[in-house]
Amino acid sequence: LVLGVAYWLAGVPSPVTLGALTGMMALIPGGAPLSFTLVSIYLAASGSPMAGLALFIWGAVELFIVDKTLRPKLVGGPIKLPFLPTFFGLIGGVKTMGFLGLFIGPVLMALLVAIWREWLREVELADESVSEVPAGPESVPPQIEIVATAKKIQAG
Repeated sequence: LVLGVAYWLAGVPSPVTLGALTGMMALIPGGAPLSFTLVSIYLAASGSPMAGLALFIWGAVELFIVDKTLRPKLVGGPIKLPFLPTFFGLIGGVKTMGFLGLFIGPVLMALLVAIWREWLREVELADESVSEVPAGPESVPPQIEIVATAKKIQAG
């Protein structure tokens, strides 16, 4: 939407169509920069080099702001999904499910990363609890000694 308005201000023909196309391309990593760069080159080649340069600078600044503030909140959120799982989720989702895979792929990758991290945390907690148990008969907790004594008494 923001780049669509920028296209209109720069005097690009069909700014709504190009804005929608840029929005669709923004779903693919590297798609939005490619879109506004091509439109900027078109403007510069068609006799408006200042408008092309201004559009390129505006697109770069706007994309930097969106990539550093909004996208981490919307895509990564509390999962803190790294770039490669997000990228493979997008590509794999599109390959297997088509357009719907643009949304389902990253969600599945976020779930897999969350499950993986939770499993690693459980393993670390289990390792810590095992390392905290002291070794040797003199360090047996009193509850275990009581149970063992009761079993000896019952046995005879």
